[in-house]
Amino acid sequence: MLAPIAGSRRDGKSSFRTLTRYLTEGRDPVTDEIVERGEHLLSDNLLSRETAAAEMRAVGFENPRVTDPVYHYQLCWRPGERPSRAQWEEAARKTIQDLGFGEHQFLVVAHDDREHFHVHVLINRIHPETYKAHYPAFSKRELDKSLREIEHKQGWQHSPGLYRWDAQLGRAVKNSREDMAAYRERGSRPDVGRVAQKLEHFQDVDGWPAERAPAVAAARAVANPVQTC
Repeated sequence: MLAPIAGSRRDGKSSFRTLTRYLTEGRDPVTDEIVERGEHLLSDNLLSRETAAAEMRAVGFENPRVTDPVYHYQLCWRPGERPSRAQWEEAARKTIQDLGFGEHQFLVVAHDDREHFHVHVLINRIHPETYKAHYPAFSKRELDKSLREIEHKQGWQHSPGLYRWDAQLGRAVKNSREDMAAYRERGSRPDVGRVAQKLEHFQDVDGWPAERAPAVAAARAVANPVQTC
């Protein structure tokens, strides 16, 4: 398994709306109509897939110092590996928790329309209650450790990386520099590494609006609907 993390936009801005639309919508090859794409999983603090982007934007607006609140990565299985819904949900939730985003808003979308099964994990860096931004320390290392644990628990073929599964210790252990050098000398790369060159790429093109007030009001209205008896 691999877990590539999407890079930030050059202008330091991001869009929940554009990314959510890209992940959840596609075009029917026959009718060219917009259709729902992939299965999805929402955090408990989001109301629906349709309102998720607006809800996350509403929370993001509460911390104007952060111009790039979108945190986006993928979990990629090897070609031929097809996790069940329970398995990919478990994997996504584990990585979210391990990165320290357990209480944050998130949307997970599974795509099975490529050579390799993969899920996109879209997270709001801004905490929905404290409005503090979270930037995971050593995120690549933490994700790699999580992948080795997922591979062991779910029975997937192990991939070489920053961590390896130690059967005697019964846990993932960090590879030494010598271990990593040995991997390179053997040319030991996971099959999915080749596919990583063709990973589904998303170019975020829609930034935060220049005039914030109307968007803030609209987003908050969706995120906090008036309750009626």
